[in-house]
Amino acid sequence: MKKLLTPMFSMLMLFSLAACGGGNSTETVSNSGNTPPSTAPASAPVPTESIASSGEQQPEGENGKTLVAYFSRVGTSSLSEDVDAVTSASLRIGDEGLIGNTKVVVDMVQDVVDGDEFQIVTVEPYPGDFEETTDLALEQQKADARPELATHVENMDEYDVIFLGYPNWWGTIPMPVYTFLEEYDFSGKTIIPFITHDGSSLGRSVNDIRELAPEANILDGLAVQGNRAEDAQDEVNKWLQEIGIVN
Repeated sequence: MKKLLTPMFSMLMLFSLAACGGGNSTETVSNSGNTPPSTAPASAPVPTESIASSGEQQPEGENGKTLVAYFSRVGTSSLSEDVDAVTSASLRIGDEGLIGNTKVVVDMVQDVVDGDEFQIVTVEPYPGDFEETTDLALEQQKADARPELATHVENMDEYDVIFLGYPNWWGTIPMPVYTFLEEYDFSGKTIIPFITHDGSSLGRSVNDIRELAPEANILDGLAVQGNRAEDAQDEVNKWLQEIGIVN
């Protein structure tokens, strides 16, 4: 039975900051997603990591509990109720309101692994305006900021496997995910990253995760193009088989 570890916040938003090297790439929010727009200066191309899949990788641990943690603009941004989700490149209307691409993929992973779900939410919400959010995200990255979090995993010791979902913001994980990774001891745990993006794939995000959690076992990540998130279930299933989560 899936447990929802964090309350859904009334402020719904979403943006995908995938550093696409040539301009602001936005995460489309569909059915259950949360991938914010991604922007990266053309003068600073972002190195990408391949979505290597070695069927030999196996999760490590003894407790057997799985956590599906994710960051999304929806739920941590001040989106107005009258936001134009019809013409916006980064927002869509789902059955339960605004959603983002990352959450779409989170739900697909959940359908298979049935882990506990946890949303990384900041104390200070991100702006409702998309461009203001991308600007702030870049400022935070340049400042190496660690935004304070409003949500916390009280029983992290119980989890052996942590799926970590996030949008590509300026070529890597959003800064709130840095805060999340530095808050806990991931020694001996398995972290499995997955990302939504608009052209820059995994960027340097997996390398950054390895630096933040050096004692963790980091499996191969999955990168899902934002505009294809709704149709990614087969891609998700194949990836979970390749990394040894399912047969």
